[in-house]
Amino acid sequence: MIQVWGTWNAIVPRDAEAICRVATMLRALGGSAGILRSSRWLPHTPEASSIQNLFASRFTADGDTAWANLRTAWTVVNRAGRDVSGAILNVVPVDEKSKFYDCYNGIEILPKARGKEPTAAGELAPNIYIYI
Repeated sequence: MIQVWGTWNAIVPRDAEAICRVATMLRALGGSAGILRSSRWLPHTPEASSIQNLFASRFTADGDTAWANLRTAWTVVNRAGRDVSGAILNVVPVDEKSKFYDCYNGIEILPKARGKEPTAAGELAPNIYIYI
């Protein structure tokens, strides 16, 4: 529980952890990297998986970012109400040095070939947000 403006608001541990993790990602990707302030933001990006109630937005850097190798970030939200696993994004790496990360869980995502397009696959719990 936390106190906000003189009242107690109960926050379950899972939600408290989500707030901490998302706040850290927003400070990093929006603040020092600057990519979340991009004018090239694309909501409901076509790279999103075809899984129902899985939504993604793409943020492409306007130019050089403070983090030299960061060019694109995606936010992904699972509103399916259940765990989702498998293809999260259908993305094509720019080159062989391209890397993808699940910033929420702190792990690298290895693209897997699926048909003609590689995909970023992983697991996503209900109402969880990831940044790649």
